[in-house]
Amino acid sequence: MGIRYREPGFIDWLPWEFPLHTGALSLCDGHFNYILVAWEFHYIPECQQSPPCGAPCGEDWIWYRGKCYYFSETYDEWDNSQSYCTFHNASLAIVHTQEEMDFLGKFKGPQDHWIGLHRETEKGLWVWVDGSSFNNMFRITGTFLCVYINDVHAGSSECHEKKRWICNRMDI
Repeated sequence: MGIRYREPGFIDWLPWEFPLHTGALSLCDGHFNYILVAWEFHYIPECQQSPPCGAPCGEDWIWYRGKCYYFSETYDEWDNSQSYCTFHNASLAIVHTQEEMDFLGKFKGPQDHWIGLHRETEKGLWVWVDGSSFNNMFRITGTFLCVYINDVHAGSSECHEKKRWICNRMDI
C-alpha cells in the first residue's frame, strides 16, 4: 500500500481515496487570511484479481481471472458433461495457460475431472471443444479419446466412463 497520484485534488492510498478540497488562500501582510482543507473518504474496492462487483458467474460457479468455472460433484460421461456445460452457456474447461491448469488442479480436489480436450478420430490430433488446437503444454497419458485431469497429470480415458467435470466460460 502506498500513496499514488490520481488527478489534481486527489490522493489515493489504496484501498481508500482521499479527495482534497482546499479553499482560497490569500496572503496579506505576511499572514494567511484563511485556509480551508477538507477530506472526503471513499472506499475503492480492489477488483483486479477478484470478481467484479456483483456475482458475474452465478451460484455454484467460481470466478478466476475473467472466467467462470463450475466443478461438478456428480459423475457422468464426457458427452453428457459437455451437454451440461453447453446448457449453462459454457463448455468443458478449455485451458490455454499453465497458470489456469494449476488453478484447476488445486481447486478440483483429488477426483478425476473431464476437461474439454478430446482426440479427433480421423487425424488423431488433440483439439479443444471450441475447435482450437492443443498446444502440448502438458503431457496426456493413455491412448483414448477423452481427457481428464487428476492430481498429477492429464490422462485419456474412454469417453463413456463416468467422472466429475469442469465447465468454464467467460464472465458475464
